[in-house]
Amino acid sequence: MEVDSVTTATLETFAVHEMTDDTLEYSNDTAYENYASYADELTISIEERDKSIRVAVFSTCLCITSLIVNAVAITAIKHCPGKATNSHFLFINLAVADMIGSIASYFEALFFVLYNLQGNDNIFEAGAVMFMLFTLGYLASALTLLVSAIIRYFAICNPLKYVHITTSKVCCFMTIAWIISAVVAGPLVAIAFLLVSPPSLWRHLKAFHEGYSYVYPIIVFIIFTSIIILYIRVYKETMALQERSSELHPGLQVPENHKAFVTTLLLAGTLVFTAIPYIVIRVARSRGGPHSDMIDRIYWDFVYYLPLVNFITDPIIYGYRTRDFQKGYAVLLNRCRCCSPRIKARLSCCLKTNTRVLRSHKYITAPTTSNGITSENSMV
Repeated sequence: MEVDSVTTATLETFAVHEMTDDTLEYSNDTAYENYASYADELTISIEERDKSIRVAVFSTCLCITSLIVNAVAITAIKHCPGKATNSHFLFINLAVADMIGSIASYFEALFFVLYNLQGNDNIFEAGAVMFMLFTLGYLASALTLLVSAIIRYFAICNPLKYVHITTSKVCCFMTIAWIISAVVAGPLVAIAFLLVSPPSLWRHLKAFHEGYSYVYPIIVFIIFTSIIILYIRVYKETMALQERSSELHPGLQVPENHKAFVTTLLLAGTLVFTAIPYIVIRVARSRGGPHSDMIDRIYWDFVYYLPLVNFITDPIIYGYRTRDFQKGYAVLLNRCRCCSPRIKARLSCCLKTNTRVLRSHKYITAPTTSNGITSENSMV
């Protein structure tokens, strides 16, 4: 009996030690798993913080640059010598649309940064409204380019009708473009209701949003295709007119109008080439899926900045290719106080030289409208 009691006590002691070892091992494993999970969360939070800072810095720089170059472009157009033309109003409208798109795009990045750093879920409704404003500006830019292409088409292919296109009609066309953009962009506010709607309504709104995501990309594609078709017609007409150049009326301005149409085509091309990857990734993000993290990374590392780049390049393109706008920039620099006297003297000399050259140019006579406003500006 004593041997059994000693054996039993020994076994109990061994069992207690074994249980203690198992408990310690389990505790160590649990602690390690908790530490690993904490380390992963810490790494993710650091990565998200760095990503948020990067997005905030880049988007701020691009947005400020876009606002500055478009505001300077509007000011330069206002300082163009001579009477206002249809192109002046069209490109001012384009600059305003680009500024609206830049501000809306910047607020999207700002809401993304606030969500990552503060975890505030209430900003998604405001983000949906900003996306609606971004779509409004983007479509207004595309429709403005379409109006410009149509006007250039009439200037080359049907100059008799082109003479009757007054600035009031152009302003009416721009108003219609903004109305169409607002009608198309308005339903995107449904995203805000999608986030706070009850489950019974959420399913229907989600299906509506997924289907409506293809509407404004299709509209942009139709606009670009229409501009391409118009350019083909303009190119053929220009070639035919150049063959019988001796019969041209001096006020027809075929070379200038053709180059103006090419400028519109370049602007539409940059808009579409930046819109294609943006729209594709945007639709893919809205649908989610197993690769949503990778798609989200591609969006915030590259694709998000493409529209801002387009808004910046627009005033650079038409400012570089438009003679009137170049003179407007020269006048603006000449009035700048920080500009040195030597540069001002050179600018004044260039302005006088350009004026003499324009007056002696055989294509300078432009068709005028019934209200006396010249309906053409030289894009050379």
